Amino acid sequence: MKMDGGAILPGFGLQFSSLEKSTALIPMIVLGENEKFIGRWAMDTENSLRSGIANTIVSGSRDFVLDFWLKFPNGNVVITGGDGEFLYSQLKIENGRLPLGKCDAQVHYEIDLSHFGMMAFREGPNPPI
Repeated sequence: MKMDGGAILPGFGLQFSSLEKSTALIPMIVLGENEKFIGRWAMDTENSLRSGIANTIVSGSRDFVLDFWLKFPNGNVVITGGDGEFLYSQLKIENGRLPLGKCDAQVHYEIDLSHFGMMAFREGPNPPI
């Protein structure tokens, strides 16, 4: 198995926290465990913040997946991290695939990705993953 590359972006919590700490009068927003994705256009400050950040993360992630797929058509994309499950659900993955027009990228959510990395390191150059 070969890694072709990756990207890390700040998650929802860090972006909300950064806005709250760096601007006047912006409230701290916390995504609930069962948070529902709101539409693009909101009518109040709190939901406008949710919309702006959520839509930017989801749209940006779709763009990354499409670009990766165009460069590595046989590659797989793995989403992980604290917001990984929420992001995966918002990308509308269907049977492990992200439909992007003519693109049909393989996308996976893996909560324990760091554990696989530690196993690979322990196993040496040819891990049984």
